[in-house]
Amino acid sequence: MKKFSCLVGLLFLIGCHSVHKKALLPRSHKPVVMSKTGPITEPDLGVPIYPGAVVSQKKSFISHASNGAVQMASTTLKSTDPVNLVEGYYRKKLGASAKITNQMTAGGELVDMIVTRQNKQIRVEIAPRAHSAGSIIIILTQSKF
Repeated sequence: MKKFSCLVGLLFLIGCHSVHKKALLPRSHKPVVMSKTGPITEPDLGVPIYPGAVVSQKKSFISHASNGAVQMASTTLKSTDPVNLVEGYYRKKLGASAKITNQMTAGGELVDMIVTRQNKQIRVEIAPRAHSAGSIIIILTQSKF
């Protein structure tokens, strides 16, 4: 969990500071164009955006390969619904093959879901909002190399 949060934070910083920079992927050594773009879409993420949730555009980014394909997409959503309702929604959307772990934290239950489909790994994390009712949802989609 801590590694995932660090990865999302690092990738967010890279996305914010590297509009149209080229990077090398360690395994394939193919150039990737990193870019922070306009609104993130459901096709970019590979899963639906939770109904009624607000997308944080400041915490969303997409990286594209040189051929234009999405290599990685991430966003943070805010919902007024509790964790258990959001979890039920994404359980249905991700299907029975999703690996799901639940952890209790000081702030409440944290749900982590991972599924691989169409050569992409999709990760959905759901946690209670810190200072108000509802949930924070982090979605990270990554192409398999």
